[in-house]
Amino acid sequence: MQIKCMNGCIAGAVGAFAGNPIELALIRMQGDNIAEKHLKKGYTNIFNTLSKIRADEGTMAWLQGVKPTVVRAIVMNMVMLSSNDQIRETMDNKG
Repeated sequence: MQIKCMNGCIAGAVGAFAGNPIELALIRMQGDNIAEKHLKKGYTNIFNTLSKIRADEGTMAWLQGVKPTVVRAIVMNMVMLSSNDQIRETMDNKG
């Protein structure tokens, strides 16, 4: 059971860390969509948004909010993956 929990933690952390820049870009694009005309940044797609963030704020800005995202993903994946695997094993053993 501990190995399943650890695998869930690692998978959640890696996935959240890798996906954080894309989530940041999506949130920025949504905010830009509802902003007033003079405050809009003019984001057109994910790649455009990420390049503008990098140009204006630096590459490390892509990791804004990564800590809470990783912690949330660790907990969620640990619970979901380990419990799902355990239930499947129990069901398989009972036939």
